[in-house]
Amino acid sequence: MSVAVPLLLAALLIVLLRRFILRRRRLLRGLPVSGPWHLPAWLRNRPRVRWKR
Repeated sequence: MSVAVPLLLAALLIVLLRRFILRRRRLLRGLPVSGPWHLPAWLRNRPRVRWKR
């Protein structure tokens, strides 16, 4: 029981972070995003930054 609670919380955190990151990528590309949570315009209209891989 004591190990299950932190594992559940970690899994929930990973799912939420992944969802936020994917949503942000779609907004930056100008693709439609489902759901009520949108980033504010000042954050959405920032210039795109391309990361070197």
